[in-house]
Amino acid sequence: MDVKLDNEAYTCLVETPIGAMILAHNSTELISLHFADSLTASTPFEKYTNSSNNHAIVNLVISQLNEYFEGIRTRFDLPIISQGTLFQQKVWNKLQRIPYGQTTSYSKLAKDLGDLKANRAVATANARNQVMIIIPCHRVISQTGNLAGYVGGIERKRWLINHEQSNSKNGGLFF
Repeated sequence: MDVKLDNEAYTCLVETPIGAMILAHNSTELISLHFADSLTASTPFEKYTNSSNNHAIVNLVISQLNEYFEGIRTRFDLPIISQGTLFQQKVWNKLQRIPYGQTTSYSKLAKDLGDLKANRAVATANARNQVMIIIPCHRVISQTGNLAGYVGGIERKRWLINHEQSNSKNGGLFF
């Protein structure tokens, strides 16, 4: 089912090997991508109304997601609208630089951003990532190697990390 908000934003359901996802977009850009069963009250999808969906961006996102799940795509090349604070934007930019098949820690990201005490702020920015998988917040783990926190669920985080590591020539944990 396709849905519309503010005459500009739409959603559609996308099936993946690890569950259905809700893809929100305008006519040219990806706005968000969330697992359908992990939507929160802060996700405004209830305000959307029905509409048709014939946008090229949907086909592009689905095509790249399919390539990712087939183990072919290691980086996404999609136009994204990222709405967040300056700090969140910095975290999301760093997330996109974590190599496919590798992980880093919240504390390493905080250090890379110049603030050793920003672990919790980094974790919060990760949790507010609106474009799951595409902006790979699943690649961030605790300093001890535990799979801490993931809005899509720890089992999905484990699946995504294992999927990438098994399809990566240079896979493995690092931080």
